[in-house]
Amino acid sequence: MIPHTPGPRSLVTAFVMRTGPPPLRPGHWSRCRLHGCGGARGWSWATTGRRGGGGGDGGGGGIGDRRPGGERGASSSSPVSLSSSMRRRRPLLLGVPRALCVIDSAAFAINSVPAAAAAGVARQQKQLSRQLQQQQKQHRRFTLSRHFQLEPHRPSRPRRKHSSRVVVLFGVALAAAAAAATTPLVSSSTPATMSAELIPSNPADVMVIRNVTPNVATFSVPFLRFGKIKIGGRGTVVKLSSGALAVFSPTALTDDVKAKVAEMGGQVAYIVALDFEHHIFISEWSKAYPGAKLVGVEGLQEKRDKAAAAGGDAKIGTERFDVVFTKANKRETRIGADFDVDFDYEYVDGHPNLELVFLYRPDRVLVEADLLFNLPATEQYSRVPEAERNKSGGGLVERIFLGAQGKKGEEPTWVRRANWYLSKDRASLTESVKRIAAWDFDTVVPCHGDTLEGDGKEVFVNVFKWHIEGKK
Repeated sequence: MIPHTPGPRSLVTAFVMRTGPPPLRPGHWSRCRLHGCGGARGWSWATTGRRGGGGGDGGGGGIGDRRPGGERGASSSSPVSLSSSMRRRRPLLLGVPRALCVIDSAAFAINSVPAAAAAGVARQQKQLSRQLQQQQKQHRRFTLSRHFQLEPHRPSRPRRKHSSRVVVLFGVALAAAAAAATTPLVSSSTPATMSAELIPSNPADVMVIRNVTPNVATFSVPFLRFGKIKIGGRGTVVKLSSGALAVFSPTALTDDVKAKVAEMGGQVAYIVALDFEHHIFISEWSKAYPGAKLVGVEGLQEKRDKAAAAGGDAKIGTERFDVVFTKANKRETRIGADFDVDFDYEYVDGHPNLELVFLYRPDRVLVEADLLFNLPATEQYSRVPEAERNKSGGGLVERIFLGAQGKKGEEPTWVRRANWYLSKDRASLTESVKRIAAWDFDTVVPCHGDTLEGDGKEVFVNVFKWHIEGKK
């Protein structure tokens, strides 16, 4: 109920209804009855001025009075004519109570509308508040069920193999691993300690030497990224049409390696550091074959000079690079006449490690370092004793990193994401990848992981699908 506070009109009406109007002169009631204004309903007064008197000649009944002499307010007095002034006052005096009641009812209705509207708005706001609280509770309950498996998944959504929480953790770890894969391998501040941790202490005992084609030989060894993740390492020697040899990302120069080089002609004309990181054994090969031309990328010379000045690592010397690729000159830079006859090459400056990629056209072999991995490194660890193989490595981080590479037949989603989001210059990387994808090759010799023979281009195009076809 809406409370109603009586206003001035209500108080006047209550007063008039309780006490009645002022008494009239004798004969008014009879005259009023003759005009049909009283009688059965309304007010009645005695001619003596007393309200509701009973019986007698001057008696009149009250409201609804049915006693003798006052039948519903009827008077026994004879009709007496009222003066003209009384006729004019009678309607005003008798109509006041009814008019005031009507006015008061209208005022009550008008006053009730705003209060009713305000009450309705308050009820709606309370309902909306309750609905919002229920929605928030449902959202919190659903969020907890998705992240902590407190409740089953909604029926309308297919259940995944792994919970979202595990996928998120994997994503964070894989992003860290991908970032690790694209950061400098050798810290310039501690070159000696880092080099000793990265390469095997007995390379001759664990190295795998084999020919991928008659003109292409590989030297595969164990290699630990940051001393934790088994990704393997590989050097490649290619025999040019001229008979000279080109060495890419050289590994340790063991006696078996020297024998293989001699078997292929022994004339090492080019030593190539495939990126900003693969340079540890450049000095060792340069000393053994002083006539070879050194090829590298921008910034590598300064990095090696700084490491050599720090001292403590005999593997890094002060040899000068003869050919240096930069972003500005990469389309005009040439390595050598006999080299260019057999090779196409692309400087991938959009990659964090500043990659150099080479296509040996006679055998349709692509040689690269960190642009594409093909893990696990089965061949590179094939000569490592099983007990030592299982003992080394980075545990969970290594398993996550290797798992991110994907299995054969699966979409390499995480590799695509790493290449897409962690690139140094996405536009430049895309341009370089498209140029490489246009080359004719079927074999890919990576520095990390097994060699891709026969389906190398198919794998390359699949891994860099977002760059070649556009990310959807």
